[in-house]
Amino acid sequence: MKKIFLPLVLSAMIGCSDHNDEKENDQRTMIGVWKLGKVEAYKSSTKQTETHIATGCSAESTHEFRQGEMTTVNYIQHNDTCAPDETVTRKYTYDKKTQKFWYEGEYDYPYIVSQLTSTQMIMESHVEDIDDDGINDVIKYYFQRIK
Repeated sequence: MKKIFLPLVLSAMIGCSDHNDEKENDQRTMIGVWKLGKVEAYKSSTKQTETHIATGCSAESTHEFRQGEMTTVNYIQHNDTCAPDETVTRKYTYDKKTQKFWYEGEYDYPYIVSQLTSTQMIMESHVEDIDDDGINDVIKYYFQRIK
């Protein structure tokens, strides 16, 4: 009985696991609307990370990714409410294999998509020297999917 039961349980687990993985992979797309929650900047000169959390009207800004095109809507304070201010649409390329993302005309300034789930995305920049020490620093952008 044990010899029959164990293979059945294992095959059921593997079957369920594969199905769930496929479903999760289907949802691992940047297509959708995202908000930037925070930015972390690791400075090589101090070996410390600065965290900037989006607050106020900047927390209302949205980034809508479509196939090959992204639109950002920035918000500003207008009287007592946050109102859309600037809308920017740019073309982009995303290479799933290398996890590199870059805007049209900026191939030499790629971002690495280090995490992409159905609800979260982290993009990293490794091409800026924000502390002017001659070493490129790491800047991580943390996005939450809202649609």
